[in-house]
Amino acid sequence: MADISGLIGVKPGKGPGKGPGKGGEGEGGGLVLALVISVASCVMFGLALVWVTNARMEMGYSVVERRKEVESREAYRAKLDVEKERLLAPHILDKKAREMGLRDAKPGQIRRMSEPAR
Repeated sequence: MADISGLIGVKPGKGPGKGPGKGGEGEGGGLVLALVISVASCVMFGLALVWVTNARMEMGYSVVERRKEVESREAYRAKLDVEKERLLAPHILDKKAREMGLRDAKPGQIRRMSEPAR
């Protein structure tokens, strides 16, 4: 295995925590711990990125579905408005009234009442 202590600025046998009788056992442990923490952080950030991307995609699909629903309801409302206008057309109302035996009121048949005083 290659010695990388020169690359990180630590001379073999010299460095923090090294004194008589220590022999360099602590140097590799700190490097391994840093490596483990780095890998764990990368995995966590990767999972968070996947989760956020998935949530964004689901929200996008939800927005598309809601837009389709709104468009469908607007189209249905427009059809209902057209049907309402057709049914309230004067010639249609006159035809329905004749079918039911109704006719125009003669003079004197309509009485108007005033609103009672409060």
